[in-house]
This record gives sequence, C-alpha cells and structure tokens, in this order.
Amino acid sequence: MLTVSATMIKKGRNLTLSNVNTDWDLFQAELLTRINLRAALTTSDELEGEVQKFVTDIQQAAWKATPLKPTKVKGNSYPPEIRDRIAVKRKLKNDGK
Repeated sequence: MLTVSATMIKKGRNLTLSNVNTDWDLFQAELLTRINLRAALTTSDELEGEVQKFVTDIQQAAWKATPLKPTKVKGNSYPPEIRDRIAVKRKLKNDGK
C-alpha cells in the first residue's frame, strides 16, 4: 500500500526536559525561586503533595530553560519507489541540458 499526500507527513516530537541548548544557570535560578524549603511535612499526605509539587517545579523550570529544537525534515522521508523515480527524472532533466 502506498499513501500519497500533498503535504509532508511529520512525526510527533519526542518531548525532553533538556537538550544541548539548555540554560542550566536559568534552570537553577528558576528552580530556586519555586522551591519552598520551609514546608511542613507532618503527614504522609503533605509529603506526597510536596513531592508532586517538586516534580512539577523541576519540569516547569526545565521547560523554561530549554528552547525547542527546530524540527528537521529528513531527506529520505519518501518511500524508495518515489525517490528512485525522482532520481531518474532529475537524471533525464540534467542529460537534456
């Protein structure tokens, strides 16, 4: 089966908390502003809530400090049959000049 589309079909982006462009100083500063070290942890429910808040704070600080990498379009995103036909067409076009 072959599916032909007028537009390029893009795959979803894998989300990550960091990449090579992450500003770690900004991450640290952002995390320090979000964390409350004086929270009362007298019950297991309070502890569970603070752990969940800590995880959320880490995620939000990381997203703020990490720019999204641009989506790359791979040159081999077409099926092999179509790539072969394009190559033949280009060869015929170049031989005619």
